[in-house]
Amino acid sequence: MTRTQTKPLDDKNIWRRTFARTHPDAGGDHGHLFIWVQAVRDAMYAGGNTAEHHPPRRQHRAEPSPRPEPRIVYEDGRVPFPESAPFEALTRWALTTTYEVLRLYADLLRMLEDCELVDYEPLYEQERRGATYKQLAAIGYRAAMSKAQRIRSYRIAESVPLSCRHAGHILSKLKRGSA
Repeated sequence: MTRTQTKPLDDKNIWRRTFARTHPDAGGDHGHLFIWVQAVRDAMYAGGNTAEHHPPRRQHRAEPSPRPEPRIVYEDGRVPFPESAPFEALTRWALTTTYEVLRLYADLLRMLEDCELVDYEPLYEQERRGATYKQLAAIGYRAAMSKAQRIRSYRIAESVPLSCRHAGHILSKLKRGSA
């Protein structure tokens, strides 16, 4: 019998590629498969039973990354989001990402320069949750992105990660700009 070697179940790149393929904007079946894949991943990680596979770590640059590394919270229809990441740190991370992405995405992320921490309860809750994919799609449509560009913007939002408040701030600036 021939055996096919596969990546371990906790391989982040495979999960990212699976989500990219099953997302409705990438040709998925109206979100049903995308939501199912999220549920499978969540169920797999819920018990803490990940595959016992420890690949060698890549050597990183000498200086530590400013990106926070708390536990990630996964919610249906939202960007995977760190559970207790400081809002200011995520905003700074989004702004430093502008040097690494194409101009279209960098211009959108630069709209966060005046996005500050507030003490207003509804906005505080938005700072603690990942942006919804509906918000990201609305940003993409407002910015006249193609389907491929919107999909790329989702990956960028996941890598930052953008909070619901960040996405709302960008969307409100886009709306004010077109009014």
